[in-house]
Amino acid sequence: MITKHPLIVLLFFCFSLGGFAQQQVPLQKMQEIYDQIKTPYKYGLVIAPTTNNYKVDCPTVFREGNKWYMTYLMYNGQSGKDGRGYQTLLAESDDLLKWKTLGNILSFRDGTWDTNQRGGFLALQDNTWGGSYKLNKFKNKYWMTYIGGASAGYEAGPFEGGRGFHQK
Repeated sequence: MITKHPLIVLLFFCFSLGGFAQQQVPLQKMQEIYDQIKTPYKYGLVIAPTTNNYKVDCPTVFREGNKWYMTYLMYNGQSGKDGRGYQTLLAESDDLLKWKTLGNILSFRDGTWDTNQRGGFLALQDNTWGGSYKLNKFKNKYWMTYIGGASAGYEAGPFEGGRGFHQK
């Protein structure tokens, strides 16, 4: 009988699981989380482009020693038309408010499969609330997810990825 009506069995299964998916977080727990993370401070952008031709995206903040570091993507746009694409940059801070850009980690380069899109995203970070926020190593190397592409423009064309990096 079940084999004659697989759709009915599937619908029954989906509806029975629906009760599990709709569990709510208790209001008291939500208030605890809010009280722990709320801040009266509104500082605005901590990394701001020099002109509207550039956009900042995808920050990842980590700690090494007594300094904070942030990797982020910078979209290189041009006034009135789509720009080249993304590069990945690194900045440092003592207080998480004032940031100094140290330079590019992944710059544009010509004649390669990733000419115009060079986005790097750090991996293996300790992001435990109140934790160390340091980058962890695997096989004695730091790792990142990487996407790149040859097409110019804002997230244009096909992307490729899956490359790793390490620091000596």
